[in-house]
Amino acid sequence: APAPGRPECRRGDRPVAILATTAACARLFEALAVAGKPLTRPYIGINYVPVDRSQADANNLPIDYGAWLAPLPDGSSPVVAGTPAAAAGLQENDIITAIDGHRVDATAGLDDLLSMYQPGDVVTLDVLRNGATLQLKLTLGTRPAGLP
Repeated sequence: APAPGRPECRRGDRPVAILATTAACARLFEALAVAGKPLTRPYIGINYVPVDRSQADANNLPIDYGAWLAPLPDGSSPVVAGTPAAAAGLQENDIITAIDGHRVDATAGLDDLLSMYQPGDVVTLDVLRNGATLQLKLTLGTRPAGLP
């Protein structure tokens, strides 16, 4: 069952996916409707924590929105080597605050915003790093099979 507030996309009586927004469901079905083409999703290659007020307070973050590339418990980097994120220069502890000017927050999460794009699209990420805002260009990759 989907989490409260998360729509479940259904085809007939079968669940197809659980997505963050109804708009993401609509985009999924549009993509599935393209005959003869496999479904592809954009990929940047990071592990992140959605930032809200409680995350910001608990981790002494300067803002209460965005996607935080938090240090991983095993000590590995949240930026996966050899991915679009690594090529664009994203780093541990960066906070992605916007994609092409669209704010990343509880209403429009990172995955929701990425679903508006196709692999190969070039996006501009607004990134907060050490108190300074940077703009990084990133070419979206194709999400590898088997990733959640």
